Amino acid sequence: MDYEVFSAWLDETLAQELPEDIVAFHFNLYEDDENTWSVELVGTGSFDPVSEDWAGDEVFTNRETPLCWIAETGWEEVLEDVISRIRTYLSHGQYREILRSTIALGVGFVDGDIVLL
Repeated sequence: MDYEVFSAWLDETLAQELPEDIVAFHFNLYEDDENTWSVELVGTGSFDPVSEDWAGDEVFTNRETPLCWIAETGWEEVLEDVISRIRTYLSHGQYREILRSTIALGVGFVDGDIVLL
């Protein structure tokens, strides 16, 4: 996945008026089909470092406009690639302070573990 495409997608999402009660963000990853992947951003109203259920406490989502791409690779590589794109955005992205202002930022596949950044 190209960083510029990821950054433009995330900019469009974060430029919206977001709910004030977002305390954490989570990037949900999906394997839609063989070699087809997608990511959405979720804002949550709670965070619990012990239980990953916090990622389901959605107060915001861009589920209607996920970023989708094709990559002939495994889920581990997709996860690492998305983590790399998020870290770059946290350093250089136009709306990085919105993500940094919350108490937690996670990423992971919807049926897997959450990686906290």
